[in-house]
Amino acid sequence: MNMTELSVTIFLGGALALFHFGGLWLTIHRLTRVRHPELEFVLSFFLRTGISIAAFFFISEGQWDKVLAALAGFLAVRLVMVRRIGPIPESLAPRNEDRVHGY
Repeated sequence: MNMTELSVTIFLGGALALFHFGGLWLTIHRLTRVRHPELEFVLSFFLRTGISIAAFFFISEGQWDKVLAALAGFLAVRLVMVRRIGPIPESLAPRNEDRVHGY
């Protein structure tokens, strides 16, 4: 794999992470406004995960070195997003009474 191919594969893995974790962020912020948050979360999980897995297969073209390069881009963007977004806002954090009951 040449440097151009490697760079494109890392970039595509990063773009995939933006989709995946950006979708997770949007889902979490919507949970307080939907009627069935558990359904919203599960459907979002399966949709994001299915698209991400299919995209990894498409990006890799059956080559393990491309899978590793895409995964490196994916994890790098995840690390940046986690540091940039920060902790869960207080409005979305579990309440004390929920912690007592084990939720």
